[in-house]
Amino acid sequence: DGLLLMIGFATGEKGGILLLIALTLETLSLGLATGPSLSEKGQRPGQILVILTGFAVALFLGAGFGLLLPTEQGFGFAAFLGFGIAAMLYLVVEELMVEAHERPDSPLTTAMFFIGFLLPLLLVQWM
Repeated sequence: DGLLLMIGFATGEKGGILLLIALTLETLSLGLATGPSLSEKGQRPGQILVILTGFAVALFLGAGFGLLLPTEQGFGFAAFLGFGIAAMLYLVVEELMVEAHERPDSPLTTAMFFIGFLLPLLLVQWM
């Protein structure tokens, strides 16, 4: 996620800020979902804190790696950008789409799926 964040900032300030907001919300939801799950499996609060801190450190390490991105609009930049796009698409298709089809589709879930993609694009226009 940190690498994808830096790719967003390398392509433009608006895209980077949008990814920063989205990844902050994602990390918050990840922590809120992981903490209780680890607690149910018998992890102590100290261990849970260490694990959740590890998530944050991994995000910063990825962002640090993203600082190594080439800033020139050449092949290296295009390769990193392509990797970032492919990683995002993989995450959406592999994780979210599989879970979305555990129940039958409804007009509401279909509308929410498309709104979830449209809303960030609208946010970029308003920034």
